[in-house]
Amino acid sequence: MILISVVLAFPIVGFLTQPVAALPAGFQEFYLPLPTGNATALSGTFSIFDAMNTGINVDPMHYIVGVTASQDNTVVYYDHWENGLGTGTAHDIAPVYLNKGQVYVFESANIPVPRGTGTYFDGGDRLFVSGGLLQLVVSTWTEQVKTVFTDA
Repeated sequence: MILISVVLAFPIVGFLTQPVAALPAGFQEFYLPLPTGNATALSGTFSIFDAMNTGINVDPMHYIVGVTASQDNTVVYYDHWENGLGTGTAHDIAPVYLNKGQVYVFESANIPVPRGTGTYFDGGDRLFVSGGLLQLVVSTWTEQVKTVFTDA
């Protein structure tokens, strides 16, 4: 009786221990916070730094968007707000292809305040991701004091 139980249980146990392949996570979409703003705006990074009354010059600003892929074949599409936001895979720069653990950084330095009409990697932009989950980190600071005084 015990031998029959073991023989019958083996195929079930063997089946349960087989590795399972991870399926693609589908799609993610991110809208970046903390727009660079301008000298008269009541929102965005300018007002964050200006409200602290530190006496520092908040012109120009620096902005970083760091991404890390959680699995192979992850594709990142970056869409700037300055020319209007698209949907889905609409993008302004070439797609970035990442494998598990790979990191990519979108960065703009010396963003003027007021920011004018330039196109920068900054708040208000959109990222669309396909194929895997993405870890995303945003940080910004004034060029005058560097990362000693930053917001993330």
